[in-house]
Amino acid sequence: MDHFECKKCGACCKNIRARYGKIEPKEIEEHFEEQCKGKNGIYQLLEPSEVTIPLFEWEVEALSKEAKKRGFELKVKPYLAIYDIMEDQILSIRWILDYDDCPFYTDEGCSVYSKRPLVCRFFPIDLRDFTRTGELNYTLKNHMDCKHISKLKFPGFSGKRIDTLRFLDKFWGDSFVYNFSLTYAEELIIEAIGLANQNWFIRLGFDQDYWFIKNRFNEKGSIGLFEFLAKGDEATIDRLRKKIEDSMDLDAIRKLWTSEITK
Repeated sequence: MDHFECKKCGACCKNIRARYGKIEPKEIEEHFEEQCKGKNGIYQLLEPSEVTIPLFEWEVEALSKEAKKRGFELKVKPYLAIYDIMEDQILSIRWILDYDDCPFYTDEGCSVYSKRPLVCRFFPIDLRDFTRTGELNYTLKNHMDCKHISKLKFPGFSGKRIDTLRFLDKFWGDSFVYNFSLTYAEELIIEAIGLANQNWFIRLGFDQDYWFIKNRFNEKGSIGLFEFLAKGDEATIDRLRKKIEDSMDLDAIRKLWTSEITK
């Protein structure tokens, strides 16, 4: 095989809670410790062994509607959150599906394929180091169960950066481009937090004791960041949601990264 093509076999949709076990324990511990300390104002509310498919707030909303159409209530758990000192409130920014197997996968494949989360869309290639820092490297994430991956002849990097990216685009297809969508989505979350903090809708709590955050969460639960901010600044949230929709336009993203790299 000279390019990646999802066969919709479902290997990546099953045993989703166990995937952290396939990452080096040291890497997990270091990441978890960094998040626990809230150095960037973001706290991880779940143990690594609990983490499954991460979801953005708008993805939780969309999948909850799809679940209701199918006659069940979607089970999710807050995964990453910030702490608002002013309201003494935990504000969730990412969730996880609270299942061992994705509830939307059937014998016929993914039943919400057109609405699947971004993390599913960019599987199996993780190019976010490049989209964030410009470092031209990539890794394959949790692909061990995908029998189609083993048949691929992986491309290396050579020539000009733009030529390499075009080659990767051809090799990985939409999975490659959705890495940029995911990075844009993460940046929009940071933008929303920054605007809220700047305009005094919230006062972000850095370096809070992890167990204090956990206790607050256990006592009071959490509310979605966008849901919370919409109460005071609905226009900004609508603008951010429009940006999110735009970030899913693959043709527009291809033009964007091409124009940025050839400047």
